[in-house]
Amino acid sequence: MIRLLILLACAVPSRAQLMVSPAAASIALNTPVMSWQSARLSVSWDSRSNTALSLAAISLADLQPLIPKPWPTLRALGQDVPAFRTAHPLPEVKSGDIIFLDLRCGALCDAIAKVSQEQLGQPGPHLNHVGIVEMEDGKAFVWEAWPGHGVQRVTLREFIERVSGGEGQPDGFYVGRLTPEARRLADAALARVKAVSGMPYDADFGWGDSGMYCSKLVTLAFGESLFPPRPMYFGQEGSRVREVWRSYFKTRHMAIPDGRPGVSPLSIYLDGMGKLFQ
Repeated sequence: MIRLLILLACAVPSRAQLMVSPAAASIALNTPVMSWQSARLSVSWDSRSNTALSLAAISLADLQPLIPKPWPTLRALGQDVPAFRTAHPLPEVKSGDIIFLDLRCGALCDAIAKVSQEQLGQPGPHLNHVGIVEMEDGKAFVWEAWPGHGVQRVTLREFIERVSGGEGQPDGFYVGRLTPEARRLADAALARVKAVSGMPYDADFGWGDSGMYCSKLVTLAFGESLFPPRPMYFGQEGSRVREVWRSYFKTRHMAIPDGRPGVSPLSIYLDGMGKLFQ
């Protein structure tokens, strides 16, 4: 029997998954917790029957030997994004497919998704990051524009390890698989992306040539006729989400850029459903 503790705080997603691999067993713990609160959870786990026996509070020290080292975090728009050790299999993808993430990295990640849902009149999915798949020698990679790194290529495994859920699940990822007709656009789209490799990330979400953000990269790849920019919207005046954006742009020393042309992961997803995806 193995006893585990997880210490969860508001900086981590509301649904956490931890993978540990003791010599005798591999244990996956996936439990919802209340957002914006801390919680202590211990599980008594019977590795022989693969079942949880009881829940109780224990000390953090009991968990430390079981946590893989290092336990990395990434930074997205000034917020930590845990790199989860997910047990989900890699999705089947081909070059040109577009993959979306439901990141849970705090108020700003939620604000990206919520204002997109409000603007487009859609309840979901909750999306705040997007990239384009490239296959090379049988291995899957994803091109993206990521805060602090700009336009880069990462492995598909690295990309989806930023979320704890599986395909089509909350806190997970979604794949826009191209139709056979749209697949013909993939090579040219990836060539356009590679031409801007290393371009810095644009944290101001501009539409000029000063930098790149994730949805803008996808639009550059496939063209504005397929993914047209819309006037950007940052929530209703006086709303909580509006205040999140006001605080964010204040750190950028600029006013909220209402009405500037822009795209979002959700707009890419919805436009692609009607034009490109199976």
